[in-house]
Amino acid sequence: TVSIEKSEYISALLKRRGIPHTVLNAKYHEKEAEINGTKLPERPVEIYSFTPFGYEGNIVQVETDLRRGIPAVDIVGLADSAIKESRERMRSAILNSGLDFPPERVLINLSPADLKKEGAGFDLAIALAVLCAKEKSERKILVMGELELNGTIRPVKSVHAAVRPWKGESPNA
Repeated sequence: TVSIEKSEYISALLKRRGIPHTVLNAKYHEKEAEINGTKLPERPVEIYSFTPFGYEGNIVQVETDLRRGIPAVDIVGLADSAIKESRERMRSAILNSGLDFPPERVLINLSPADLKKEGAGFDLAIALAVLCAKEKSERKILVMGELELNGTIRPVKSVHAAVRPWKGESPNA
């Protein structure tokens, strides 16, 4: 563990260098916000999808970070080739639907990182995560769907298998 003073020093150093980070001693900052009467900023919309495994599967969080740099889309988190191909489907679907694609460099993280993710069912979740990257809300959303290049959503398998773990893991769903 790190003392609060060291944590604040490290946080200030990372902020000056423009490195995105999360404060690890969040309980201290929540308590401090309550004392000062200020409200902590809301978190981005949490987008989830599902990766099937046999009759069951796992809920996967789709996180997005927009950052400075040459515009590109990077997907990390043990994704198979169908998910890596979703970069192009997602970009085309967003633009062909008349929506704006962010001009920044886009990093998409599929969490947990040690779980293999397969299939085109992540297309819709990835597109929503990119579109909601700057939105602030306390919502948690589970989405599954394959995107056509024109923006139409195709159904995917395993939707029923996703409902049970989603209801078990997400009290706000």
